[in-house]
Amino acid sequence: MSFAILAGCEDPAVEVASLGKKLSAPTLKSASPFDQTFDGNNYVHMSGICDNRVGDLSVSFVIGTNNSTTTGTTTSSGPTAAQIAAAAMYHSPALSSDISGTTLQTTPTNDINCADGVFDFYITKKDIASIWGFDASDDSIDVSQIMMKGSTLIGDTQVLVMTDKNSNGGSSNIATKIVLEKQWPRGLAGGGRCESFNVFLTDGNGNYATNSTATSFTINKGIAGSTGPVGGYLTWSDCNNAVSGASSAIPVSTFTLPAGQNSMQVIVIMPSTGYDSTFTYQAASANLASGAADSVLLRDPSSTRTWVAVDPNTSHKIHKDICYPLGFDQYSYSGGYYAGSSQVVVTPTAANTNLKFYSDASCGTAITEFNIASGNYHAGVYVKYVSVASDSSDERIKVGLTTDKPANIDAASFILEVDKTGSATVSQLDMWGPNEIQRGTCNAYMGILANNHFAPIPATTDVTVGLTTTATGSFYSDSYCTTTISSLAFSPGQWNKLYYFKTETNVTPQSYSLNLYSSGLTSMSRSLKVNAGPAISYSINIMHSPQSLATGQCTEIALYTSESSGELVAQLPVNVTIATTGLADLSTVKFYTDASCANPISNSVATAIQPYNSNSYRLYALSTNTNYSETSVGLSLMVGFGSGGAQTQSFALPLSH
Repeated sequence: MSFAILAGCEDPAVEVASLGKKLSAPTLKSASPFDQTFDGNNYVHMSGICDNRVGDLSVSFVIGTNNSTTTGTTTSSGPTAAQIAAAAMYHSPALSSDISGTTLQTTPTNDINCADGVFDFYITKKDIASIWGFDASDDSIDVSQIMMKGSTLIGDTQVLVMTDKNSNGGSSNIATKIVLEKQWPRGLAGGGRCESFNVFLTDGNGNYATNSTATSFTINKGIAGSTGPVGGYLTWSDCNNAVSGASSAIPVSTFTLPAGQNSMQVIVIMPSTGYDSTFTYQAASANLASGAADSVLLRDPSSTRTWVAVDPNTSHKIHKDICYPLGFDQYSYSGGYYAGSSQVVVTPTAANTNLKFYSDASCGTAITEFNIASGNYHAGVYVKYVSVASDSSDERIKVGLTTDKPANIDAASFILEVDKTGSATVSQLDMWGPNEIQRGTCNAYMGILANNHFAPIPATTDVTVGLTTTATGSFYSDSYCTTTISSLAFSPGQWNKLYYFKTETNVTPQSYSLNLYSSGLTSMSRSLKVNAGPAISYSINIMHSPQSLATGQCTEIALYTSESSGELVAQLPVNVTIATTGLADLSTVKFYTDASCANPISNSVATAIQPYNSNSYRLYALSTNTNYSETSVGLSLMVGFGSGGAQTQSFALPLSH
């Protein structure tokens, strides 16, 4: 658990994306497509579960020549090189399958989007021919693997690899190369911090592959032409505990990728020297070639350099010709949000110029840049895709970011999905928020009005959405979970509504459901796992980006907490102990639990602070100091959370008279 302390910040949006690691691959619940009778039915059916933070799923095929198919004594030709390349491209399955020539009696409506936490779709022979470009009934073509992944705002998920154990041809699912890639943010890292890498196997064509036996590998780190092995960890907790000194976890020097598995995550402690230099990381195995080394620009976490990225809470999908809010956040290389003292100028550049950015909800006049104001970590703008007559299919548009004012800020690109073919009418409900919570804690969710492609669509009339659950718990309108509600009221122009859910403290830990319903709209039911307590032991790293305390003003100080995975979460009270130093009269700076600065926190006395919302706690400070010779107050802040003990950090908080 890490804390970022910010003063005078706006509330962040609902946290719906895990930072610092790829989301898990979709999980297949139906039979493997290779265990189904495609030759007789001319279709396969795939269903399962997936992370609700993921958008549309996409599928690719590994094909080659079926070496057991012969005509006389001549081996059949198999697919062309162009067909092999086309089949390997990732495409989303059709929303409505072509069932001609299949044994299906009715056309299924395919659910290829993970917004509801599940997927369920069919791929027919005609679908394969029209989308992936090969004839699946051609005996000379062998399908050795089918792969599935999902898209998120910060990158693709892990890949689900389905392998035909009886394959005798194909492009061969036998791994020939081992590849390592830095995960979010790609290409950037803070020194001395834990960062995650994805290690995976590919075949000769660059497709994901597996080995029938376990694969041992090491990781080499390079800089300025010199390379050497580096150890790592298999869990975030081991790595974070090693950094903080909370444990003596020994880094792994040789890793093992189990047989039949195509990828794994490795967490590495970044160097604490060589800042502003580019390091390379590369996986190496005795029996496999190594993929290209991945470059990582290392930054000093104690410096003022920061990085800017799209707010992962933002919807990754928009519908054409509709104006949507889009958030951007500034982060510290030491971890957490960063609210700087200087305004940041950000320039977005979309690969398709029909995707435009605006300063207000009217989306009237496009802008070429926007600002993150001083004292804030978040900026809100608006985005709209302006359709043109040639639009015929949905599109994933890459958006690059640059920052030139000030010059010490890095930026990460992102991708927006544009729904060009779906309806502009609200037809179903969606829900954003955690799939797993701790009982008795207040958790934020977002109710969404969506179209048939799960793109958010603003209401044109008043819409009332009911809230139900199978758990013993209640829905609330506030982040303290004090005011109960039973429905959400959408006004014209609105497509999202924030609400909160909390179970009773004695509810049985198991799976329940959260449900949204509204007359005339397809309802939404979400599986929710309720745990008895924290799943991990928390260690706390306290960081700060203080703003000055103006005399006579009640100033907000926010504590942002995140799990070792990087996902922001605040679910239990924290114990905060504050001690001040450096003033002739220490009583001239006091701290409080409320925004009116009416309920004081006693100096050097542990005080329980309730969560402000799903990912932050709030304190407040009031200075009555009028001694102009005193420019700062020394602050010692000790924070304790759960089983992670407590940690203390001391720093100076400027005074503004």
